[in-house]
Amino acid sequence: MEKHPTLRQHKLNIAYFSADGMYDAVPTQIPAQPTFTVTHTGHPSAVLLNEDDQDFVKVIFNEETTQYFLKNINNISKPLNRLVIWYCLYDRVLTGQTSS
Repeated sequence: MEKHPTLRQHKLNIAYFSADGMYDAVPTQIPAQPTFTVTHTGHPSAVLLNEDDQDFVKVIFNEETTQYFLKNINNISKPLNRLVIWYCLYDRVLTGQTSS
């Protein structure tokens, strides 16, 4: 097991969305540890982990972020980000967090 640790470092972008659909993407290094906290100044309307789909991570939206993206999906300018969001919303249905 020491040759193949279960935790590994991740590199991804975190996008902080404002109410008008604009966002700031912040490149982030996630260290190989069980928990990690990212701080951000301001109050974004929604947060998208793995903006630009740079890494293999499971993203779970909270209810506020889910509602934001359901109402604003057409305002997301990048097709890849829309795809990541649609997949996260679809995953909520598969896991029973949201009904179809």
